[in-house]
Amino acid sequence: MKKLILIFAILFLLPQLAEAKKVLVIEVSGPITTGTLELFKSALEEANEIDAEALLVLLDTPGGGLTETLEIVKLIDRSNIPVISYVHPTGATAWSAGTIILISSHIAAMSPNTVIGSAQPAAISAQGFTPLNESKIINALTTLLAEKARVHGRNQTAAIAFIKENLNLNPEQAKRMNVIEFISSSVEDLSNQVNGLRLNSTIQKTLSTKNAEIIKHKPSLRIQFLNLNTNPMLASILLILGIYALIFGFSSPGFGSEIAGVIMIALGLLGLGFNVNLVAIFLLILGIVLILIEVNTPGFGVLGIAGIISTIIGSILL
Repeated sequence: MKKLILIFAILFLLPQLAEAKKVLVIEVSGPITTGTLELFKSALEEANEIDAEALLVLLDTPGGGLTETLEIVKLIDRSNIPVISYVHPTGATAWSAGTIILISSHIAAMSPNTVIGSAQPAAISAQGFTPLNESKIINALTTLLAEKARVHGRNQTAAIAFIKENLNLNPEQAKRMNVIEFISSSVEDLSNQVNGLRLNSTIQKTLSTKNAEIIKHKPSLRIQFLNLNTNPMLASILLILGIYALIFGFSSPGFGSEIAGVIMIALGLLGLGFNVNLVAIFLLILGIVLILIEVNTPGFGVLGIAGIISTIIGSILL
């Protein structure tokens, strides 16, 4: 009888033992842009679909857009899946917006020889980056980051210093000052370190991540395009080229430069923070109009090609 009970117990536990826990991983490298925001949305959706134990965010960023950063923070706050932000690999940085995301995450970790800090907001101008010192903006950000630090049991004084004093910390300093919880050399090492950790912030959960299956999130074509196009440098180049193309097109009509200029300006504005869906709808409408004009003219030329390109880009973005 005892053997029979033991067999039934083993059969009952086998499916549970066979089902390995999963940790979904995304890479955030380069500036924080609209593409990064869309990447977070997509990753959290997949994490929920596969019932992941956590979403692990690999951070290596110089910073980025404040609007996008605050939207990412909201996603983390409202997530049912714990978000682990990890400054990785060795030599990586999570400055400015990256530090805000790190402090706002459920778990914060760093690889050896990495750096966080310098979170004072700045504006982009013709002269480059200009630090913002308006008390309205600074006070709002410091209060927000201090609150995120408090919620996750971290050093509020350091959170304020990141913005007001552009404080920078290496992993050992950050750990000693209670800014991060872990220093890890690899994703697998961190996954094992956080195992058994009890979260008592916006999520009440004990993590079970020992020897978890590490799954890398694969961004969609739309997100890959956004990540490329929303790079501030590329967006600025597109905007300048678009303006010159418009000028050339109006001064020497017939080459299609004005159409190319409109498309490049639309993509440039997208990279500078314009609503993705509005730009997508504009490009779709523009493409359809160009194709209809081409259909009603003899042959097939510049308008048709521009219409097809505009429609394809609009479809990808939408």
